[in-house]
Amino acid sequence: MRVSRRQVLKGLGGATLALPALDIFEGKAAAADLPTYAAFVIGCNGVVQNLGSDPEYFWPSKPGAITKASLEAEQATRATAMLARHAEKLLIVRGVNAGFSHQKACAHTWGDNQCLTAQPGSQDTDGPASSLATGESIDHRIAREKNPAGRGPLTLHAGGNAAGGKGYGNPGYVSYKGPLQPNSPDSSPWAAYMRISGLTNADPAVAKLVATRRKSVNDFVRAQIKSIEARPDLSAEDKRRLDAHFSAVRDLEMGMATVLAPAITKEMEALEGKDAMGRVKVHMNENREAVVRLHMDLIAFAFAGDVSRAATLKVGDNNDAWRTMIDGAQQPSFHMISHRVLSDGGDGPPITNAVQLHAKIVRNLISQFDYLATKLAAVSSPTGSLLDRGFCLWSNQIANGGHDLRNMPYAIVGNANGRLKTGRFVDAGGVTSNMLFNTLLTAAGVSKTGGAPVDDFGHATLKKGVIADLLA
Repeated sequence: MRVSRRQVLKGLGGATLALPALDIFEGKAAAADLPTYAAFVIGCNGVVQNLGSDPEYFWPSKPGAITKASLEAEQATRATAMLARHAEKLLIVRGVNAGFSHQKACAHTWGDNQCLTAQPGSQDTDGPASSLATGESIDHRIAREKNPAGRGPLTLHAGGNAAGGKGYGNPGYVSYKGPLQPNSPDSSPWAAYMRISGLTNADPAVAKLVATRRKSVNDFVRAQIKSIEARPDLSAEDKRRLDAHFSAVRDLEMGMATVLAPAITKEMEALEGKDAMGRVKVHMNENREAVVRLHMDLIAFAFAGDVSRAATLKVGDNNDAWRTMIDGAQQPSFHMISHRVLSDGGDGPPITNAVQLHAKIVRNLISQFDYLATKLAAVSSPTGSLLDRGFCLWSNQIANGGHDLRNMPYAIVGNANGRLKTGRFVDAGGVTSNMLFNTLLTAAGVSKTGGAPVDDFGHATLKKGVIADLLA
């Protein structure tokens, strides 16, 4: 009987571990058939770029080839330069506009609606900021075609609002299974890790041992691992692949020890509760960056185990009110800074140096994204790192603090098994976002029925096609 590469090993106590692709299970895979992983990180409140009266603090100085040296030379002024270490595998794309600029809802929610769907939002029907996207998102399309049946993308959120919140209290949904059907994001790294590791239904003692780093999932499936390794039809290449996979699982678990080590397990478990003021700790302002990093560890962990081919992390809410520390002082809410006034509306006292503060926050967000790219690059396999075998994308719900939807910011790291031409800053010339998504779906190995490249993702009124210059 043919066994899927996602055959799951199950050990004592219900711990489970997915297997990597093995020749003995599916035959020798061609390079074009290698699994491709896609991560989407979406920020809030736009970037500082030369739209309107703002200076240019985001894009590289000129289109064309980019190198580590050329980016490092601009690190003081351009946020994308924070990705200099990945220059060879970096693709920065300007000149991509959202397809629907006329807003039927809160501008931030309207941006969330279409930033991964290329679909307009609905009218606000349940109060302000209640608009929902009217189509499927790219992460869900990849998961629907490349994951086991019924398994959606890994959908995560780091922000102040919980899934299910109403009005401006919602998390800003960006992942959709279909029209008006958001994928509910998980704000809890602990709960997501339990599911990814197959420990949700495991014996609590087993889950505790794994979570506190005293055991690896590998340890609970050791007998099954040895049984597979003893098979006479296991090739040398399969043995290398298994070793790399099991090493990656343990390395990723140990890498997560910065937030799940025994000394702080109690603190992380406490994030599931509330503080003395009744605030849910996983949503607290001061925990934001730790939650973001752990979610990024979880994305790498899920890809290493082939648990999902697609993941989405929304950093911030619909109107992100994160208050960060800059130059030793806590700043006003990010949303207010993006609008340059001490108000969530259009009027209020001006914020001193708001443009510079906004630019520094974006640099911080890009540095967080750099952490994910670095994490994926560190996980190796016989066919390249996870970064070589996929891509991770950073974008935003809107283009700038003025709610513009032109020149949406896109930074992509990874060449998707050689399908993307990287090491470049490309101006796409004003195409709509569906064409970029068609391109990325093609890079992820997704095709139309019959094998033709995807050219029709997004709303039917948008021009079809791909951005051919991005594809190898």
